[in-house]
Amino acid sequence: PLIAHVVYHFGTGGMENGMVNLFNHLPPERFRHVVICQTGFGEFRKRITAQQVDFFDLGKQPGHDYRWMPRLFKLLDELRPDILHTRNLNALEAQFVGAFWGVKGRVHGEHGRDMYDLDGTNWKYNLMRRAARRVVHQYIAVSQDLAHWLKQTVHVPPERLTQIYNGVDTEKFRPVLGAVPLPTSPACGGGASGKDTLPACERGAPQADTLPASGEGRGGEKACPAPSPSQPPPRAGEEKWVAASPRAGEEKYVPASPLAGEEKCAPAAPLAPEIADFLRGATCVIGSVGRMAAVKNYPSLVQAFIRLCGQSSDPAGLRLIIVGGGPVRAECQALIDAAGLSRQAWFPGDRSDTPDWLRAFDVFVLPSLGEGISNTILEAMATGLPVVATRVGGTPELVVEGETGRMFAPGDVASLTQILAGYASDPLRSQREGLAARARIERRFSWPRAAAAYQAVYEGLL
Repeated sequence: PLIAHVVYHFGTGGMENGMVNLFNHLPPERFRHVVICQTGFGEFRKRITAQQVDFFDLGKQPGHDYRWMPRLFKLLDELRPDILHTRNLNALEAQFVGAFWGVKGRVHGEHGRDMYDLDGTNWKYNLMRRAARRVVHQYIAVSQDLAHWLKQTVHVPPERLTQIYNGVDTEKFRPVLGAVPLPTSPACGGGASGKDTLPACERGAPQADTLPASGEGRGGEKACPAPSPSQPPPRAGEEKWVAASPRAGEEKYVPASPLAGEEKCAPAAPLAPEIADFLRGATCVIGSVGRMAAVKNYPSLVQAFIRLCGQSSDPAGLRLIIVGGGPVRAECQALIDAAGLSRQAWFPGDRSDTPDWLRAFDVFVLPSLGEGISNTILEAMATGLPVVATRVGGTPELVVEGETGRMFAPGDVASLTQILAGYASDPLRSQREGLAARARIERRFSWPRAAAAYQAVYEGLL
């Protein structure tokens, strides 16, 4: 069977990332896919590796240009798909074309609401959604929040609605490799004291062989001798492991694998010189990955970082990294420049090596005004990071308050500053919550599970 996926634009974003992962996890011997874009597509499509997926551009122009509709009808006549799958409001009108052509199975997915309708109450938009309800066979919502809204506001019958969380590639997004048993030698201040406070070497102080010539590690702490290479690995569940951070001389905790002798970590690759230079001397790296668009509200994160530096006892050790491009990038850079913090904040633009950047962070922040289900939050949790995010959309379904991170109200810079100060002053908290975040991902948010749920919807339409 052929599934035709219709989207407004296929660029770089969470929806596109979800589609790529879906194509890479659905059995290629069972389904074929094409992607039809109203306004073009970008290089992100090259991340599809499991099978060939052709892309088509309908050439829709800005404004009320409906010439794309007959083009879509003609294309459907050529492709003759078995299922039409549209996503989000902009592509919803394609359902009317698909119904007129006679596509056998028609499904619509909601991945998040429009920037100008974050609460989903715009009467014009909902009028069209309710009209399309007559031609859509099945709905998919990526969060319980969106599923509840579809039932209550759009009046979608429960039997025609499936809620499927996005998955995350737990092999690609995982803590960094380089794990050794936590040292407990007297030189490290360890031993069987039973105290909850870990010695300096377990807090992430550098190992002896990674120290600068002065013999002092991060924060001036003395180095702890590295454990003996001959020391046997711990059995699963008996001992915590600590994984070498991508920053020289630092470490991060990662979960012990459920299978003895195995680790769920990524190989530790050296960072590019410019990244290593930027992170040198860092005590806390606050990071985010996402489109620098208005809905993500990144200026509020920048403002919180500036406040944090102003009140911190060690402002020189703080770093801010936001990976992604978009229209508010220049505004964020201007705020940093005006505060005189250009050496401590970096906005490197769109990158294809997101897993490596995430492994350089200590805490992940997403200050969005609205979200469906954030793929970057899932990826950060899989990397073993605590997540600080706004209490919007499906985010409370991902972040467990006080266990895997913290949440705050959109635009509340003061609260965000206070939360970040707590993580900056307590590295153990970041490590503890990061462990819990990784474990939560492994339990509930795998792509094989998500792909199986999508396949069940598709099979039911054939």
